Amino acid sequence: MNNYIHHSRPTITDSDIHEIRRILLSGNLSTGKEVKSFESNFENFLGVENACAVNSGTSALHLSLHALNLSKSDEVIIPSFVCTALLNAVNYVDAKPVIVDITPNEFNISVEKVNEFINNKTKAIIIPHMFGVPADVDMLTDLGILIIEDCAQSIGARLNKKMVGSFGDLSIFSFYTTKMFTTAGHGGMIASNSKKLIAEIRDLRNYDCGPAEYKTRFNYEMTDIEAAMGSNQLSMLPQFIQKRKEIASIYNEAFAELDNLHLFFPPEKKEPVYYRYLINFNNNINIYKYVNKLNHKGIECKIIIHKLHESLYLNREDFVNTERANVNISLPIYPSLKSEEVDYIVKSVKEVIK
Repeated sequence: MNNYIHHSRPTITDSDIHEIRRILLSGNLSTGKEVKSFESNFENFLGVENACAVNSGTSALHLSLHALNLSKSDEVIIPSFVCTALLNAVNYVDAKPVIVDITPNEFNISVEKVNEFINNKTKAIIIPHMFGVPADVDMLTDLGILIIEDCAQSIGARLNKKMVGSFGDLSIFSFYTTKMFTTAGHGGMIASNSKKLIAEIRDLRNYDCGPAEYKTRFNYEMTDIEAAMGSNQLSMLPQFIQKRKEIASIYNEAFAELDNLHLFFPPEKKEPVYYRYLINFNNNINIYKYVNKLNHKGIECKIIIHKLHESLYLNREDFVNTERANVNISLPIYPSLKSEEVDYIVKSVKEVIK
């Protein structure tokens, strides 16, 4: 067993190396037929009509919002418990972010809170499927408001047997090195059944290839190197997900007996992909001491804290569930974890918590 177990690690195979080498030797390194092939493969996997590859998940968010032609008075609803990329993207297009709380038992946006804040200025709702667990996007699609699914952590997850990313008007994906699969470090995708929206996004992505009339465009293209690796990794995604589920099952069984822990078991309609495995504690417990002890044992763990409401100086009392959600430890869970490493993590967590 390795002396140190990383919190996150990409799964790189010989076939990935072969694909990158193939593109390097071809001399066709920029955006070309491999990108088109990756987009087509992604459409088939997700079951949508259109996909547009870009250079990052943040770029995917930016272009999705930009294509909606939002103004300063337009509001975009996002959850408080999420990384700042969503807030940044809303600010990029000069719209107004409206921050709402999450559900008490998950880390996803609260449908109840969303409904409280909808008004005639609400133009879009960004719905992340946090940590690979589907949000209740099916309860928000009939509001007549544009839905952007943030699937950066959840590709392959299902809600009512339907793939997340196929519910909203637009959906975005990230292929950063620690995500469900990677395209050589960075990369993103936008998917939609709207041919018009994707056509607009493609025009925005190709910064110097538009028609004669000028408008602001962006250098957000994906390279053929990234796309070739993306297609290869996408083909392996089902087995990646299966391995994550197996590790999660081991954790669930092992930690069920521990006091002060809150393990999340999704409802039957939700099939998560276990992008992260979080153990949640009571608020009065100092989780930093546990993380330090596990790190000392050679296990890199993370405390995931997302509090957009604090960054914007909003009233903490309006974000009770977000406040409670920040008492958690994220354990290593990824396909390349070895069995002996999983066993060591289980043993160490039990020792530290008991």
